[in-house]
Amino acid sequence: MLNSIETIRSRCAKYYTVDLQVHSPLSFNWTNNSTPTYSSNPLLDETPSGKFSKKHLEAFADELERAGLDVAAVTDHMKHSFGTALAEYVRKKERDIVILPGIELNVRINKELFKEGRLHVLAIFPPDTGNDIEKLFPSDFKPESKRSGKDDELVVEDINDLIKKIHELGGKAILSSIEAAGGLRLAYTKDGDSLLLRPIFKDMEAAWKKFYNNTGNPFDNLIYKFDCLQVTGTKDPVHFKSSFDSSRVLLIKASNAHHVKELGGKNKITYIKMKEKGFSGLYEAFNFPATRIRFKENMPDVKPPRIRGVRIVGQNGSSGKTLFNNTSVGFSDNLTCIVGPRGSF
Repeated sequence: MLNSIETIRSRCAKYYTVDLQVHSPLSFNWTNNSTPTYSSNPLLDETPSGKFSKKHLEAFADELERAGLDVAAVTDHMKHSFGTALAEYVRKKERDIVILPGIELNVRINKELFKEGRLHVLAIFPPDTGNDIEKLFPSDFKPESKRSGKDDELVVEDINDLIKKIHELGGKAILSSIEAAGGLRLAYTKDGDSLLLRPIFKDMEAAWKKFYNNTGNPFDNLIYKFDCLQVTGTKDPVHFKSSFDSSRVLLIKASNAHHVKELGGKNKITYIKMKEKGFSGLYEAFNFPATRIRFKENMPDVKPPRIRGVRIVGQNGSSGKTLFNNTSVGFSDNLTCIVGPRGSF
């Protein structure tokens, strides 16, 4: 009986640990120094040249799984080859972890109000996307082997065009690091404690108020064009523009890891409820964030007692027929409702 119930339960949606911003040794600011709990593995040294083997991929996959991640998006600065190779490697090896290839784009919008700041845009894709990610760049853009990832910039006239291109390639567009130094929030409002672009203090200097009046609304509107935002200080998976405006943007947490020991930090990852672990499950969760996206702050530390399932044997009546006969029912840990006939309990 238990085996049949567990087989049924395996088809239920459940929460997976997801990190949608992980860097690899391909990133220019990756570090691999030893720590008290980590002995440096030479296979994980920085490889900005892009020369890596299956051993490098295996070593990195091992660390991701050791960190307890179920799904990870590899989003190197202006590069994608390590992520695409790793996604293909774990798929062929049928490893438990799912790798989503991606890229972190340094984006500058070529408009007067936006020129002062640089956006960090994560583009994440299904595992089999491969080198199509390179189509995000103009044909005359320098090839990956010539990109450092630090100073390279993708200049766009309209952010909508970039987001559209990401979607056409089957991906999702995430605005990252808006609270970090040089990120969207701090670049334009001086303070990163609040999420959106509006003055924080009544006594804010007149110059800053004037600056906000000229830039605040365009930036405020810009963030709602993305599929979601990567933030650090939130318990809610959705942010609404205001009580009078139903515009909303999804929120996720991600580690932005640049070292093995930064992978899988419980306060910096997102728990996403999926029936199918992978990009399709992620896509579905983005459509129902209120019930499918959680953070450590609103996940129980210990699961309460629960019924895993039941088996209904049935009872033959005088007619020799019964509605349920030797029927096993598996219950999801996250959502199960039993509705009986009127008067039942």
